Amino acid sequence: MLVDRSRAVRYFTVREAARLQGIPDTLVLDGSWSQAMRQLGNAMPVQLAEVAGHWIGECINRQ
Repeated sequence: MLVDRSRAVRYFTVREAARLQGIPDTLVLDGSWSQAMRQLGNAMPVQLAEVAGHWIGECINRQ
């Protein structure tokens, strides 16, 4: 959520939260706002997943 200078609160839309996670706009999240936000909260950012995947692959290939 965002809190502006007047202390007004605005919650992110599902699309805004997905963009903050690096999830492409083409991915559609099903369900209510709270269900979609829960999915995003449990998600790993795309860029981090890419780095982790490369690291795991390197570890596997070393053995």
